[in-house]
This record gives sequence, C-alpha cells and structure tokens, in this order.
Amino acid sequence: MAKGSGPTESLRKVPKLTPELHKFIEGMGLYFASQGIPRIGGRMLGALMIAHWPLSPKDMASILHVSRASISNNLRLLLSTGMIERAHMPGSRHTHFAFSDEAMEQRVAAGVKSLRTFKRLLEQAAEAVPVRDPARHHIDASLQYTDVLMDVYEQAIERWKAHHPVRAHFHPEPAEAGA
Repeated sequence: MAKGSGPTESLRKVPKLTPELHKFIEGMGLYFASQGIPRIGGRMLGALMIAHWPLSPKDMASILHVSRASISNNLRLLLSTGMIERAHMPGSRHTHFAFSDEAMEQRVAAGVKSLRTFKRLLEQAAEAVPVRDPARHHIDASLQYTDVLMDVYEQAIERWKAHHPVRAHFHPEPAEAGA
C-alpha cells in the first residue's frame, strides 16, 4: 500500500463498529432527519465523522448497508451543505469524501442565512402592517429576536474561528488507526 493512500477495505477505514458507534451513527441519522436531511444522509455524516480515512461511495454503502444509489443521492445534498467535502486519495481513481473541518461552522452559517431570509419576510410584514396595529407587536418582537439570534450566531462563528484554526485532515497510518 502506498504511504498515505489508506486501507482498501471499507471497514478498516473506520474504528471497530461497536454497538455504541452503531448507536451514534443511527442517532446521527435520526437527528439530521429531524433537521430536514434524509436519515441516510445523517448516517453518512456519522460514518464520515468517525472515519480515519476519507470514504468512497462504495465504502459508505458497505459500512451502512445501503444502496450506492442512496449514497449518491445524499452525497449531492451533503456536499451542498458544506458538511462534507471531496478528498483526494493518492493512488485512487475513485472520488472519496470526508467530514469537513468546517462542518459545524457551515451549519451555523446556514442558520444565519435562514434567519436573514426570515428577517426579510418580517420586514415586508412590518411595511404592510401599520405601527399601531396590534399584530405589529408580534412582528416587531420577532424582528428584534431575529437580530439578537443572528448576532449570537455570527459571534459564535468568529469565536470558533479564533480558537480553532482550520487544519488539514489527519489520516493516520493504518497501525495508528488500530488497523
């Protein structure tokens, strides 16, 4: 095996899948399903999060016991969220994927983007509803809350960036990964 190319067997690319890790992967599926991402996509995120090496679609299908078509469909969605990224594996002609070092930052940034969209809707309502209308109270309070929440999210991103510089993915040699 070429140095840095990683193991070829799917199950050597992740820690031993104990009942606790299976529970984690399933929990990720359920959590992300509640957030609007298909359950398989959440399970893929779980597998990628614990992987010692970037995984190919074939690896993910093997590890998660799902079809390659399901993996492919979810890869497009997960790539668009910024939570996973393509990863080059020396010596391989196949595309591999890794959990992004910026995944959590991307989740918060998506929340900020969603809040901005919501704020624009509230601003439209504020323009349409007279100031003295009783319904205006809900609109104004929602606008204020949205501003506070956006500030908190943006501060969290900046604080995270200040304390967690981006680093290249670390992929241990198989002996280090417990292979």
